[in-house]
Amino acid sequence: MRVKIIFCLSLFFSSYVFILSGFFSSWTLFAMVILFGISGALVGFNIGHDAVHNALFKSAKLNRIFGYSFELIGMSSYAWYLKHNMVHHTNPNVCNADFDIEASPLLRLSPADKLLPYHRWQHWYAPLPYMLFSLSRIFFDDFYVVLAEDRTTIDNRIHPQKEKILLFVFKSAYIFMMLMLPMLLLPLSWWQVIVGFLLMHFILSIILAFILVPAHLFESTCYHYRNSAGKLENDWAEHQMQSTIDYAAGSHLCNFLFGGFNINVAHHLFPHICHVHLIDVSKIVRQTAEECGVTYHHTTLWGAMVSHFRALKRLGRQENFHPSLTFS
Repeated sequence: MRVKIIFCLSLFFSSYVFILSGFFSSWTLFAMVILFGISGALVGFNIGHDAVHNALFKSAKLNRIFGYSFELIGMSSYAWYLKHNMVHHTNPNVCNADFDIEASPLLRLSPADKLLPYHRWQHWYAPLPYMLFSLSRIFFDDFYVVLAEDRTTIDNRIHPQKEKILLFVFKSAYIFMMLMLPMLLLPLSWWQVIVGFLLMHFILSIILAFILVPAHLFESTCYHYRNSAGKLENDWAEHQMQSTIDYAAGSHLCNFLFGGFNINVAHHLFPHICHVHLIDVSKIVRQTAEECGVTYHHTTLWGAMVSHFRALKRLGRQENFHPSLTFS
């Protein structure tokens, strides 16, 4: 894991420095921007995510420090902790509770959402809103989570004033580093810098979306509601198994690139374990599921993508079905 940290951060900072150097032709600069977007995804997947889960180091302080790697790609580590750790991990695919199935009004990712006419084609146009994933997090979602204190899914918590200040400090620093500084140092017009910035985030967003979303939105996934007492019908572990899928779980390459997001069943059951161990953990989960008669969802990388778009198609055409039932 230490080697991965060095590799991901080195790739991120070196590609940024190369971009600012101004030594490259337009096409090489274009390639460097794409590489910068890819390196940002690697930093988020492999470092930020594990650190916020306290799964990177034994030291909580070191995890806190490396959790700020999310700020390197413009996102708030505190908002990620609230939305991902507190809400999503507690309520995966729970209607009206899981932020991740409330992604965009353009997409119907939950049977609790109203079916609109244009959703019929969402399995065709979904990549377009997916391209805005990181920009939405940076310029809207993070502010909404930290500044709007009426969100019932995060217990109406009063956010520390420190986190509100840090939110604006880091966002300002990010805008300066990614937009203002290139405009000052590079022989490019302002619109060319903005186009490069958008291209970098389109690459980052597509990678993030296509790795994250299929893990919970697939053909046989289950949706649930909490009852009047705020409880789920099934126990916590069983719910995680029903609403999550592993893909390419035995692939060391996928685990290296995706930071274990392809082994999401094991991660949801044991979120404090560093992702480098999840291939071995997934074998134990699969064996135990078979022994206990519990369904363990797993497929290939390609199978996960196909299943995801089939699920999008079904959600875009089927208006109502009981949330505790699968698509099958």
